[in-house]
Formats: sequence, structure tokens, C-alpha cells
Amino acid sequence: MDLQQQVSPDEADYQDGGDMGPGEGEGDYDNGEDRQAYNKTVSSALAEQRNSRKRTQEDVKLLANRIQLLKLEEKKVSQT
Repeated sequence: MDLQQQVSPDEADYQDGGDMGPGEGEGDYDNGEDRQAYNKTVSSALAEQRNSRKRTQEDVKLLANRIQLLKLEEKKVSQT
């Protein structure tokens, strides 16, 4: 490209391959395999996040129960 040639920013991005979204370029493959791999990755990440949140909620319940039991023990000790 000549240095004196004026090119709009959109054309420059297209020519050098920068800032293009999925499916917008000569080298992009839209055969479904990439989409399936992406969906599997996202699904796996979401499932992991759900499981992590569930474990955290269970931990909160266990800790609340433990605190309650400790308070009861403390109350029993202070009464004797």
C-alpha cells in the first residue's frame, strides 16, 4: 500500500485483518466444529460455575449449623 493512498479505518481493518468479528475474514472457518467446541467450552464453564456456587451454598449451611452448635455448647457450659 502506498503511503500517500488514503484508506478509511474500516478498509484498513479489513486489509490488515484487525478487529474483525467471528465469521468475517478469509481465514475463518465456519464449519460448525469451531462453534461446537466453543459451545462445549462455555457449557463446561457454566456447569463448573453452577457446581462451585452449589458447593459454596452447602458450605455456608454447614458453617451456620456448626456456629449454632458451638453457641449451644457455649450456652450449656456457661449455665453449669
